[in-house]
Amino acid sequence: MGWLTFWNPKNLQKKVDMYGYHFSWKTHAVMIFLALAGVIGIGAVFRLKAGGVVIALTAVIMMLPVLVLDMYHKMYEQKRFADAAEYMEQMLYAFQKTGKILSALKEDVTSEDVTTNSVMREACMGQVDLICKEDGVICGLQVFARAFQLLDENVEVDLLVKDGDQVKKGQLMGTVKGDIRILLVGERTGLNYLQRMSGIATYTNSIAKLLEGSKTKLLDTRKTTPNMRIFEKYAVRVGGGYNHRYNLSDGVLLKDNHIGAAGSVTAAVKMAKEYAPFVRKIEIEVENLAMVKEAAEAGADIIMLDNMSTEDMSEAIRIIDGRAETECSGNVTKENIGRLTALGVDYISSGALTHSAPILDISMKNLHAIN
Repeated sequence: MGWLTFWNPKNLQKKVDMYGYHFSWKTHAVMIFLALAGVIGIGAVFRLKAGGVVIALTAVIMMLPVLVLDMYHKMYEQKRFADAAEYMEQMLYAFQKTGKILSALKEDVTSEDVTTNSVMREACMGQVDLICKEDGVICGLQVFARAFQLLDENVEVDLLVKDGDQVKKGQLMGTVKGDIRILLVGERTGLNYLQRMSGIATYTNSIAKLLEGSKTKLLDTRKTTPNMRIFEKYAVRVGGGYNHRYNLSDGVLLKDNHIGAAGSVTAAVKMAKEYAPFVRKIEIEVENLAMVKEAAEAGADIIMLDNMSTEDMSEAIRIIDGRAETECSGNVTKENIGRLTALGVDYISSGALTHSAPILDISMKNLHAIN
């Protein structure tokens, strides 16, 4: 879509809506008026000739939609990373309560690090570099740092990048300073978290980019590594995706076995509406068009189209006709997501974001003693 098409307020509003903001006709008219008034005012102050003012007015008018979209895009990015930062703060609080990182450290050292104790008999201050060995999106830096600081609160982790940054092969991302014994003991646990989370963020980002320009949001699932969910779902957000349910207490999602237990789609939706708080949305998973029709008529809030053909999903969206939000799921990967983007579904959920993302290769190198 060429940028000139955004001079149509409907096209501009549609694009702004994708960023999660509302842009009305009234706002559009006000911004044009203010832009014109500003140019005329500047022309009067600097006593520009009429021809110069006309050229300036034309340029501003032509560029206004682009400037508006750029403003909303920046607001969207700022909000996304602010949300991620807030999530990280909550996550770190959860770490302190549940001891997930400490548990991982205890798993790696049940009594002592025999190798380290063999070569380092006493304390010695040292420094090591944190280096990225392939291109990607970095994620989990605070978790990485926490692994060392749980072993010794005096360890200093100096970072040159932040979560969400694009990093390049060979890039120095920071340094870790402290007792060399601590650096050696915490290395594997810290890197395990950092590599895993960065891998998920990188893979998620590569898929999220394929959805740019559409209204469709990319969601994760509960197909996460046991005891790693809070880390992995945070990584999805850093990569540009969104979180589905965190756990079974978060919301209602009626799947095939729930429907079987209830007796029918209608009965399952009815029972969920009766039991769950009214503020909770009711989502139901369907596998064929008959179930789609029944779910829509039963009043489900979200209908998940599971493992359906592209043709059936298109027909399902026509049947639903705005009565519920739509989500498609089932073997969604980077390689086949292209066939889904044109359907206009509200959400695409993919377990592959967490269960199939490769790690991002990162290492700690150049360890040496310092005074």
